[in-house]
Amino acid sequence: MTSETKFGTTDGTWFLLGDAVTQAAGRRGGYLARLRDAVASIYPDRRLELVAAGRAGDRVPELRDRLFAEVLPRDPAGVVVVVGVTDVWYASRGQATPIDEYRAALADIVRGCRERRVPVWLCTPMVVGERIGVANSFDEGLDRCADAVRQVAATEGAGLVDLRRRFRDELTRTNDRDRAHGLLTVDGVHPNDAGSRLIESAIREALGM
Repeated sequence: MTSETKFGTTDGTWFLLGDAVTQAAGRRGGYLARLRDAVASIYPDRRLELVAAGRAGDRVPELRDRLFAEVLPRDPAGVVVVVGVTDVWYASRGQATPIDEYRAALADIVRGCRERRVPVWLCTPMVVGERIGVANSFDEGLDRCADAVRQVAATEGAGLVDLRRRFRDELTRTNDRDRAHGLLTVDGVHPNDAGSRLIESAIREALGM
C-alpha cells in the first residue's frame, strides 16, 4: 500500500501536486501555509518540508506529466495530489478531460509513486459554486470525477482525502441562504480562509498529523 507511511515518521520533502488552488496555497492563510505552521508545531524535531507543486490551468493529465518530470526525480517522501476543478471547469471552453482519460491519468500517478515506494494520497475535486438547494452548473461532472478519484484510490492502493464530500457536507450545514459563493470560496472555486482551513484539516487527518 502506498499510503502506509504516515506523515512525520520520517524526514524528507512532501509535494502537494495540483493546480491554481495549490499554486496559491503557500500564501498567508492558504492551506499549505497552515500545514507548514502545523508541521513546525507538531514535529519540531523533524526535518520536514512541504513544497507546493501547483500550476494554474493544469488538469490531471498535466499533473501526471509533472509528477514524472519534476516531482519523482526529487525523491519525495510523499505526494498529495490536490485535484482541482480544472478538468471539469474547462468544459466551458470545450476542454473538459474525458472521464476515462481522467481515471487513467490518476492510476498512472499512483502506480508511478508505488513503483518508487512513495506514499501518495489523492484528493477529490471540491466545488464550482456553493449552492446546495439548486444544483451548480458543474456538479454532475465534479461528482463523476470525485467518484473516479475514490475508485482509483481504492483499487490502486492510494490514500484518499475526500475534499468534495467535506465541502458539500459543510455547505449543507451552513449555506442556508443558498449562496453561490462566499462561505468556503471567494468566487465559487478558489478557497477563502474558511475553505483553506477545511482543506488543511482534511489533509492533516488523512496524513495522521
